[in-house]
Amino acid sequence: MSRKPVTIAVSSCLLGERVRYDGEQKYSKDVEQLRSMDIDLVSICPEVGIGLSVPRPPVQVVQIDNQFKVLGVDNPEQEITPALIAYAKNVLNQYTELCGYIFKSGSPSCGVSDTPVFSSQGIEVARGSGVFARYIIENTKLPVVDENCLSTPVCRAKFLKAVTSYYKNKGLHA
Repeated sequence: MSRKPVTIAVSSCLLGERVRYDGEQKYSKDVEQLRSMDIDLVSICPEVGIGLSVPRPPVQVVQIDNQFKVLGVDNPEQEITPALIAYAKNVLNQYTELCGYIFKSGSPSCGVSDTPVFSSQGIEVARGSGVFARYIIENTKLPVVDENCLSTPVCRAKFLKAVTSYYKNKGLHA
Protein backbone atom coordinates (compact mmCIF):
# COMPACT_ATOMS: atom_id res chain seq x y z
CA MET A 1 0.00 0.00 0.00
CA SER A 2 1.41 3.37 -0.95
CA ARG A 3 1.74 6.23 1.46
CA LYS A 4 -0.55 9.22 1.04
CA PRO A 5 1.20 12.60 0.88
CA VAL A 6 1.02 15.12 3.69
CA THR A 7 -1.59 17.71 2.70
CA ILE A 8 -1.60 21.28 3.98
CA ALA A 9 -4.15 23.95 3.08
CA VAL A 10 -2.71 27.37 2.22
CA SER A 11 -4.26 30.79 1.73
CA SER A 12 -4.20 31.14 -2.06
CA CYS A 13 -2.56 34.58 -2.08
CA LEU A 14 0.53 33.07 -0.41
CA LEU A 15 0.98 30.83 -3.45
CA GLY A 16 1.07 33.87 -5.73
CA GLU A 17 -2.57 33.76 -6.82
CA ARG A 18 -4.10 37.18 -7.43
CA VAL A 19 -7.16 36.69 -5.23
CA ARG A 20 -6.87 39.50 -2.70
CA TYR A 21 -9.45 42.28 -2.48
CA ASP A 22 -7.08 44.59 -4.37
CA GLY A 23 -6.30 42.03 -7.08
CA GLU A 24 -2.82 41.45 -5.74
CA GLN A 25 -1.06 38.45 -4.21
CA LYS A 26 1.28 37.95 -1.24
CA TYR A 27 3.57 35.22 -2.56
CA SER A 28 5.62 33.52 0.16
CA LYS A 29 8.79 31.68 -0.81
CA ASP A 30 8.68 29.98 2.60
CA VAL A 31 5.33 28.42 1.71
CA GLU A 32 6.43 27.50 -1.80
CA GLN A 33 9.51 25.69 -0.44
CA LEU A 34 7.21 23.14 1.21
CA ARG A 35 6.48 21.65 -2.22
CA SER A 36 9.99 20.19 -2.26
CA MET A 37 9.30 18.36 1.01
CA ASP A 38 6.76 15.83 -0.34
CA ILE A 39 3.90 18.04 0.86
CA ASP A 40 0.76 18.65 -1.19
CA LEU A 41 -0.45 22.24 -0.89
CA VAL A 42 -4.17 22.88 -1.32
CA SER A 43 -4.88 26.46 -2.36
CA ILE A 44 -7.94 27.97 -0.65
CA CYS A 45 -9.24 31.55 -0.69
CA PRO A 46 -12.40 31.79 1.40
CA GLU A 47 -13.49 35.14 -0.03
CA VAL A 48 -13.26 33.90 -3.61
CA GLY A 49 -14.73 30.59 -2.43
CA ILE A 50 -17.91 32.35 -1.30
CA GLY A 51 -18.23 34.06 -4.66
CA LEU A 52 -16.68 37.47 -4.10
CA SER A 53 -15.00 39.07 -7.10
CA VAL A 54 -11.40 40.10 -7.62
CA PRO A 55 -10.91 42.97 -7.07
CA ARG A 56 -13.64 43.64 -4.51
CA PRO A 57 -14.48 46.20 -1.86
CA PRO A 58 -12.46 45.62 1.33
CA VAL A 59 -13.95 44.02 4.44
CA GLN A 60 -12.96 44.11 8.09
CA VAL A 61 -13.69 42.29 11.34
CA VAL A 62 -16.07 44.26 13.53
CA GLN A 63 -16.90 43.32 17.12
CA ILE A 64 -20.56 43.94 17.95
CA ASP A 65 -21.90 42.72 21.32
CA ASN A 66 -19.10 40.15 21.74
CA GLN A 67 -19.69 38.77 18.23
CA PHE A 68 -17.16 39.03 15.44
CA LYS A 69 -18.58 39.92 12.04
CA VAL A 70 -16.92 40.49 8.69
CA LEU A 71 -18.46 43.63 7.24
CA GLY A 72 -17.73 45.88 4.30
CA VAL A 73 -15.45 48.80 5.12
CA ASP A 74 -17.35 51.21 2.88
CA ASN A 75 -20.69 49.40 3.19
CA PRO A 76 -21.19 47.96 6.70
CA GLU A 77 -24.51 46.48 5.52
CA GLN A 78 -22.45 43.96 3.52
CA GLU A 79 -21.93 41.04 5.91
CA ILE A 80 -20.12 37.91 4.77
CA THR A 81 -19.73 36.17 8.15
CA PRO A 82 -22.33 33.41 7.62
CA ALA A 83 -20.97 32.65 4.14
CA LEU A 84 -17.39 32.39 5.47
CA ILE A 85 -18.46 30.02 8.25
CA ALA A 86 -20.46 27.86 5.83
CA TYR A 87 -17.46 27.77 3.49
CA ALA A 88 -15.15 26.73 6.37
CA LYS A 89 -17.50 23.81 7.10
CA ASN A 90 -17.45 22.83 3.41
CA VAL A 91 -13.65 22.99 3.27
CA LEU A 92 -13.35 20.68 6.29
CA ASN A 93 -15.86 18.24 4.78
CA GLN A 94 -14.20 18.29 1.36
CA TYR A 95 -10.55 18.10 2.46
CA THR A 96 -10.59 15.42 5.14
CA GLU A 97 -6.93 14.60 4.45
CA LEU A 98 -5.67 17.99 5.71
CA CYS A 99 -2.86 17.81 8.25
CA GLY A 100 -2.22 21.53 8.68
CA TYR A 101 -3.20 25.01 7.52
CA ILE A 102 -1.09 28.04 6.58
CA PHE A 103 -3.12 31.25 6.79
CA LYS A 104 -2.50 34.81 5.57
CA SER A 105 -1.67 37.05 8.50
CA GLY A 106 -3.83 40.08 9.18
CA SER A 107 -6.65 38.97 6.90
CA PRO A 108 -10.26 39.48 8.03
CA SER A 109 -10.91 35.95 6.77
CA CYS A 110 -7.62 34.15 7.36
CA GLY A 111 -5.60 35.91 10.05
CA VAL A 112 -4.56 33.66 12.93
CA SER A 113 -3.96 36.23 15.67
CA ASP A 114 -3.06 39.63 14.23
CA THR A 115 -6.17 40.68 12.34
CA PRO A 116 -7.37 44.16 13.30
CA VAL A 117 -10.74 44.08 15.04
CA PHE A 118 -12.80 47.27 14.89
CA SER A 119 -15.69 48.69 16.88
CA SER A 120 -18.88 49.62 15.05
CA GLN A 121 -17.52 53.20 15.14
CA GLY A 122 -14.49 52.12 13.07
CA ILE A 123 -11.93 52.26 15.88
CA GLU A 124 -9.44 49.41 16.18
CA VAL A 125 -10.11 47.78 19.55
CA ALA A 126 -8.08 44.57 19.40
CA ARG A 127 -6.20 42.05 17.30
CA GLY A 128 -7.55 38.57 16.76
CA SER A 129 -8.41 35.89 14.23
CA GLY A 130 -10.17 36.21 10.91
CA VAL A 131 -13.62 34.60 10.92
CA PHE A 132 -12.78 31.72 8.54
CA ALA A 133 -9.55 30.91 10.38
CA ARG A 134 -11.28 31.15 13.76
CA TYR A 135 -13.80 28.51 12.67
CA ILE A 136 -11.03 26.16 11.49
CA ILE A 137 -9.02 26.70 14.70
CA GLU A 138 -11.98 26.24 17.04
CA ASN A 139 -13.44 23.20 15.27
CA THR A 140 -10.37 21.10 14.47
CA LYS A 141 -7.09 20.09 15.99
CA LEU A 142 -5.22 21.02 12.81
CA PRO A 143 -1.83 22.64 13.34
CA VAL A 144 -2.10 26.21 12.03
CA VAL A 145 0.39 28.96 11.34
CA ASP A 146 0.59 32.18 9.35
CA GLU A 147 3.28 33.05 6.84
CA ASN A 148 5.07 35.37 9.26
CA CYS A 149 5.58 32.63 11.81
CA LEU A 150 6.45 30.11 9.09
CA SER A 151 9.35 32.34 8.02
CA THR A 152 11.15 31.86 11.35
CA PRO A 153 13.16 28.62 11.68
CA VAL A 154 11.92 27.72 15.17
CA CYS A 155 8.25 28.30 14.36
CA ARG A 156 8.58 26.52 11.00
CA ALA A 157 10.16 23.46 12.66
CA LYS A 158 7.47 23.40 15.35
CA PHE A 159 4.69 23.63 12.75
CA LEU A 160 6.18 20.87 10.56
CA LYS A 161 6.65 18.64 13.60
CA ALA A 162 2.99 19.18 14.56
CA VAL A 163 1.88 18.46 10.97
CA THR A 164 3.93 15.24 10.91
CA SER A 165 2.47 14.14 14.22
CA TYR A 166 -1.07 14.92 13.05
CA TYR A 167 -0.39 12.97 9.83
CA LYS A 168 0.85 9.90 11.73
CA ASN A 169 -2.07 10.04 14.17
CA LYS A 170 -4.55 10.08 11.26
CA GLY A 171 -2.97 6.87 9.95
CA LEU A 172 -2.17 8.34 6.54
CA HIS A 173 1.39 6.99 6.57
CA ALA A 174 0.36 3.34 6.13
